[in-house]
Amino acid sequence: MQLKITDAATEVGVSPQTIRKWERQGLVHCPRSSNGFRYFMAQDIERLRLIKDLLGRGTRMATVRRLIGEIEGKVGSRAVPLCRTLNALRLSRGWTVADVAKRIAVSEAKVYALENGHSNGTIEILQRLATSI
Repeated sequence: MQLKITDAATEVGVSPQTIRKWERQGLVHCPRSSNGFRYFMAQDIERLRLIKDLLGRGTRMATVRRLIGEIEGKVGSRAVPLCRTLNALRLSRGWTVADVAKRIAVSEAKVYALENGHSNGTIEILQRLATSI
């Protein structure tokens, strides 16, 4: 599935101008065809939905940028920076693994897997992390 920006905007529920703004802010990196049009694949639509959701929940732009950057850098690899970030945030707040698990409604084993780089987590879990930590 390849969508042009107007179709992608409709799919996500934002305006094309919003997507262009997110691109200027470094949240979205859209490949362009030889004719200059941006084309969006299924994973791009999911990323746009995540950005919309995070910003809609009041997540700061810098936090959204960092999370998106970590997700993009970890596709198909171990989530080392994500696990370091999660562990550092948890420790800085004095929380246990159980505290984080309860806050984001997952098992302690899942939090351990995220912190040890054995799981990248789903978009839903990353959204809960972003708004809970």
